[in-house]
This record gives sequence, structure tokens and C-alpha cells, in this order.
Amino acid sequence: MDLKVCSTVSNRGNKYIVCIIDVKTQRSWTIPIASNSAADMIRTFQHWRVQSISNKKIGLLITDNEAWATSDEWCNAITNMQVPHRMCGAYMHNQNGHAEGQIRRATPLTSTYLGTSPYLGIEYWDYAFVHANENLQHFVQRGETLSPIEKWQDEFPKERIHTDTAYLRAWGSKCYTYNENRSGFDARKNVGYLLGYAPKHARGLYTVFNADTKRIKEAVAATFTKPSSDDQRPDAPVNITFEKATK
Repeated sequence: MDLKVCSTVSNRGNKYIVCIIDVKTQRSWTIPIASNSAADMIRTFQHWRVQSISNKKIGLLITDNEAWATSDEWCNAITNMQVPHRMCGAYMHNQNGHAEGQIRRATPLTSTYLGTSPYLGIEYWDYAFVHANENLQHFVQRGETLSPIEKWQDEFPKERIHTDTAYLRAWGSKCYTYNENRSGFDARKNVGYLLGYAPKHARGLYTVFNADTKRIKEAVAATFTKPSSDDQRPDAPVNITFEKATK
């Protein structure tokens, strides 16, 4: 488990990214948060444990020795949750190698998404990072024969996990969503831009930014179009960095 601070604050007020990775399968989760306080880290970990892994037993949780991880509040909470915990001294960049490596893999893809999105900006980096990490779960890493999501499925065959890649889309892709409030000869489609996959839902349910209403919604009937010259953004790729939190 690793925590990094982003070079910019998102429009949801998130400044940090938490990465939790299962060493055996390399399945990883990324959670944007606004604060790196011990209380927020405890809430984030508890929510992930319940919602993402259904309270599965954790053999050992490894974190850096940052202020939140050495606090009595965090240590007491982890002890009460009966989760074995060990800290590693973060004196080198690879001390917490698995989680830090996943953040390094997702960062350039996040920058590419932000730089090529035709409508969304860097203030949506938290959506883009989570989306980049989720897409990486479906691709085989060097030296492996299965993707992280396939290895997780083999480890827990009873879970409903979508291992196919047919529904995957690039972040910021232009799409059209159905508007049930319109009638008659009015256009029934709204222009939208993909922010991510709706968590804990069926395959093909997307989180979309509606360009007409300026609102974010979950859409099951999203129709994606092929990129055109009008959809290309002339700006240079966005430089976004994630560093070790100092406080």
C-alpha cells in the first residue's frame, strides 16, 4: 500500500492517490483522497476492504513509514481489524516496490489521457488515474502469461469479474448517452465524455461527463464514436507527477 501526492488538486478536491496492490496476482486498486491524515487513510482502507475485496483475509499489509502509518490512530485501527502490518523504511524509491511500481506504470498513461482528451482538463486527473489503472489490470505484464485481472479470477473463481476487454475504452472518449426527458422530434442523445467505468456494476456501465448539462452521470446506453480530427486536442501532453508525501 502506497500513498503519493499529486502535483495538482482535482476539481473534487483530491490531492493524493492511494495504491493498494496484491503481490501474488498484481491486481491493484487506486483511490483518490483529499487528505493524508490517519483518519482519512483508515476510512479509505476500510472502504476498500469491504467494497473491493469483500473482507477477504489479508496476510500482510506493507506500507512506508510515513506519519499516518506510524500514528497510534492507524496502528490501533489496523490491530482492531486484525490485519498484520509491517512498515518499510522509505529511503529508496523502490522500498515499497509493488505499489510504487504500479503508480509509475499508471502515471504516463494518465498524462496521455489528459493530454488527448478533447474536452476534459487536468482537474479531472483523479478520474483519469483510476481509469488508467483499471485498464492496466486487463493487460499482461512483461514476463507474465496472464493479466492481473485473470490471475485474480483464478485465485477467486466465485467472484463475478469481467476479464474480457471488449468494453474497455480510452479515458475522455466522446460518446452519446440517451436522454429520456426529451420527447417528440427533439434529439434524444446528449454528448458526453468518458470519465471511467462505474464501480461494482455490470460491464458496459460507464461514468460520463455530460457536455450538455455539465453533470456527471452513470450511463448504460453509451454509444462511442471513432475519433475524428475535430476531437483532437492540439495541446501538448499534460505533465502530471506523483511524489512521496512529506507530511
